[in-house]
Amino acid sequence: MASHGASAQIYAPTTVEDWLYCPMYRHLRRTWLPERVEWDPARLLGTSVGTGLSTHWRHVRAGTAVDTPEYWATILEAAVAPLRAEWQECDLTLGGAEKLVSRGLAEALAAGLDVGAGVLRVDESIGVSRPDLIVRKAQSLGGGLEVWDVKTARSLDARYVQERLSGYDTLWQLYHGAWEAEQYYGEKVIRCGILQVILSPKAQALLHPVEMDVTHLGQWLQTAEQVWQDMSAEERGSRPVTQRYTSCEKRRYGRARCEFHAACHTCFLDEEKMARLYDRRVQ
Repeated sequence: MASHGASAQIYAPTTVEDWLYCPMYRHLRRTWLPERVEWDPARLLGTSVGTGLSTHWRHVRAGTAVDTPEYWATILEAAVAPLRAEWQECDLTLGGAEKLVSRGLAEALAAGLDVGAGVLRVDESIGVSRPDLIVRKAQSLGGGLEVWDVKTARSLDARYVQERLSGYDTLWQLYHGAWEAEQYYGEKVIRCGILQVILSPKAQALLHPVEMDVTHLGQWLQTAEQVWQDMSAEERGSRPVTQRYTSCEKRRYGRARCEFHAACHTCFLDEEKMARLYDRRVQ
């Protein structure tokens, strides 16, 4: 198992991914809200699917999951609760959103992810990461841990599904989750994976496992320690916050380009000008 020997602060995967996208993006995002755009339900749809799965997996862990219509109705109610609590007017009706979640959740539950009786953690923090699911495989199956996360796409054309799945092979979140799971349990993680849920045009759920090799995970940790040190140095002021121009036109969180593009290239980081386009976060 790869051991962490650096003294720098360890940062959560999402924070690191923001920084790798662009240090200035991460810096601005801590102080400013993104440009005001029409509300997009994509993230809330993902939260709802994840809530339904987590509720079911907790029942599996507790031994209270039962295959009855009443039980599955309870799981669906848990799933759509976030939609009903936070829904905003957009191009999709609440009723339409509930149907998408219902179909996507049904596909996810039928995808063949083998959790058995070995569920250890469900959407719970270990260190600074928070995997959706950690399971321990039976010794008869070789033993070891598996770490899974759920990704939900509101819509994904069939032509791009394989490209999306292949992109997870080097997803920082997976390697960080594997490393922290090994540190927490003192056991080897044999694989991580993504349960990819696609809500439209056709509901489907696909399992994408990523085998965890000790050498590969060690290489990731070597990189991670340097990244954490650089991020810590920025926060201390001993390293400047730089702009990564190669990311300015790249997608992040579903946007066509960086959501702080105007801050850098129109306002030139002038906060008075930025205040006309962005709202400050409440500290």
